[in-house]
Amino acid sequence: MKAVFRFFVVLSVVPLCVTGASINYQGRIAAGGSDYTGPAWIKARAISMLDENLWSNDGSAGTGEPSGSVQIEVNNGLFNIELGNPFIPGMTAMDWKVFRDSECSLRIWFSTNSTAYEQLSPDVSIRPATLEKLSSGRTVFVDDSDSADFNNLQDALNAVYNDEAESIIILPGWYPVTTPLTFSTQRFVSITGWGNRDEINIECTNGPAMYLQSARLENISVSGSPAISDNDPSVAASYWWQADHCVFRNNSAGAPEVPAMEFSGDGQAILFDCRIENQSANSGPALALGGNVDLAMSHCSLWSGSGGGSAALVKESPVMRAVNCDFFSDDNLSLLVTAPSSARFDVQDCRMHAGIYFSVTGGVNSAGGDFIQCGIGNENGADAAIHINGGCGWLNFDNCNIWTEDAHGIYQYSEWGYNTGVQMRNSSISVYDTGGDPGHGVFIGNSSLNDMGSASINLMNCRISAFSGRGIDSDYASVQLSDTHVQSFENYAINCSSSDLSVEHSDVRGNSGGILAAYSEIEISHSSIEGSEYGIYMGECMADVSSSMVVGGLNDGILAAGSGTNECELFITRSDITGSDSDEGALAGCAIRTDFTPETPMVIFHSTLDNFSEFPTLDLNGGMNIIEESIILTEAGPAVSITRPDLFIFEHTKFLNVGDGNTNALLLLCENDGEPIPPVVNGCVFRTLFGAAMAAVDMNPTCSATNSAIIMADCYLGNVTFNTNAIALVPVDDTTLPYGNIIGF
Repeated sequence: MKAVFRFFVVLSVVPLCVTGASINYQGRIAAGGSDYTGPAWIKARAISMLDENLWSNDGSAGTGEPSGSVQIEVNNGLFNIELGNPFIPGMTAMDWKVFRDSECSLRIWFSTNSTAYEQLSPDVSIRPATLEKLSSGRTVFVDDSDSADFNNLQDALNAVYNDEAESIIILPGWYPVTTPLTFSTQRFVSITGWGNRDEINIECTNGPAMYLQSARLENISVSGSPAISDNDPSVAASYWWQADHCVFRNNSAGAPEVPAMEFSGDGQAILFDCRIENQSANSGPALALGGNVDLAMSHCSLWSGSGGGSAALVKESPVMRAVNCDFFSDDNLSLLVTAPSSARFDVQDCRMHAGIYFSVTGGVNSAGGDFIQCGIGNENGADAAIHINGGCGWLNFDNCNIWTEDAHGIYQYSEWGYNTGVQMRNSSISVYDTGGDPGHGVFIGNSSLNDMGSASINLMNCRISAFSGRGIDSDYASVQLSDTHVQSFENYAINCSSSDLSVEHSDVRGNSGGILAAYSEIEISHSSIEGSEYGIYMGECMADVSSSMVVGGLNDGILAAGSGTNECELFITRSDITGSDSDEGALAGCAIRTDFTPETPMVIFHSTLDNFSEFPTLDLNGGMNIIEESIILTEAGPAVSITRPDLFIFEHTKFLNVGDGNTNALLLLCENDGEPIPPVVNGCVFRTLFGAAMAAVDMNPTCSATNSAIIMADCYLGNVTFNTNAIALVPVDDTTLPYGNIIGF
């Protein structure tokens, strides 16, 4: 078929994306003198002035007929196709560089049967002589050559200022500036780079490359010292600025404290898919954020090179929102927050490999924010992954992974007059040991001039693991655990000094012990506390253990002591306390061992005490002791040993020997100097389940006294005896006594 073909072409500027272009190709075809209707096939090439291939529909090289074709539909002789649109089957994308050749032309092959193709002649010029003719409406082009509207970006910005343009397109090239680029304060401008953003460079070598106004930057690279700044009187008080797919660099070697980007005003800024880099040694951070600016970042990378500052520096009262960003620093911090007055953070799905440091020195104590689904570690030295020094309003960590080596996972200290509040949910803290100083999973401290609650941490559904250090170390602070696992492989899981500790529905495990406490208030409920040595080792503390399990491996389940005016109070309800529960080493523990002053109370209610060593299950040295409706089991030693009998009341309690061959008495007494108060045993059971009969009550062989007394009533003796050579049953004739007999020996 011989075709008579008439056509025209229209060039569309950036119809698909910032790096692509297309040609809207239209025409008319007639066959046999009539307009053709039906399918047709086209092959196309863009040819340079040197007869070189710039583009083809199938991506092939050369200038001849392409192998692949694109099918079109012809209706009454008319057809229309967008060459360069990769969404059309058989079509490859067209690069914007097609239009940079001054003699670009279009070569077409046409067929109505997809077999025989006719090359149309002549080739049709599609390239205007200069980029000036590509300008459409209020868009201007900038090229570092002389083939566009401008070769100088400031001139293009002036066109916007003079209301001659609204948007700017920059082609690849180097655009040096000697003074910061200035923007119109009256009009919003969009600046878009065509091509690879690393090949579109705006650079100033003696200061900022540009001062911010209301504008949008896309697909360009900017470098200066800093590259971007809003710290200038020319910047509007409330600007709106956005950058997409851009690179910002500090290029000033050795200039101290100079960032790559500086925000210190009152505007709003948005960054998407941007790189912020400070590669200059002895320089400042990649990002400096201050004033009252509101900054939102998404899919960005912040990096400070060796010898530089932190990836991000925050001070004063800005708002920083970051989603799916990376904060890197070769030898500094990922995030440094210093002297914030009311800074706010909303950080999600971000990675901070060099740690976070909050310092309130000189600031106001109201900064804080949320870190959600973040990875936070410190690979740049022996500092904590999260370091809070001085104070903060509040910090929330949710679904975060925190790690460090030879340093604390969280270091939290409240200076005098400041508060530090941390809340962590569904997160993990891992502290590894590589031979340096041991780090704790959490260290929390407080100035002695503050209230105890000035330093607080609340851990919910978290996992804390430390190798050589402690899981949690608290000094004059408030610590709350809920549904949390705390473990130390070589130390105590929790150490608290002069602190409030609340453990609820949690699991606490340590090699040296579960909990080490002094001068503290401890509340444990529905939890498991276990140590390879001690379960709980406490001095001068008040402890309330309910519905929990406490286990000491080689030693005591609970060791409690008080002295002088530093009382120690112990309340245990509905709990299981076990001592010497280990298959390794020499067992030397008790379920509970106390050393109390006469006024110190201990109450055990509805609980079970067990011990596997030859030491007493319950070793009591003084104090005011009430044990009710509980079970005291022994495997190899006495059930209860009383060394200094101040006040002891046993109500409806079972003393049981469950170890075969155990011949120790179930209850050992010891005479106190002065006038002792006889222990009271009411409605109790003394029984051995294995072996020969054993003594129910006897003298403690560690005491020098040879006689004592006990008041018993309504008790059951099962396979246990009294040593009649040492014990005489004395009937009670004094009706003022509320109990039955006094057994003296």
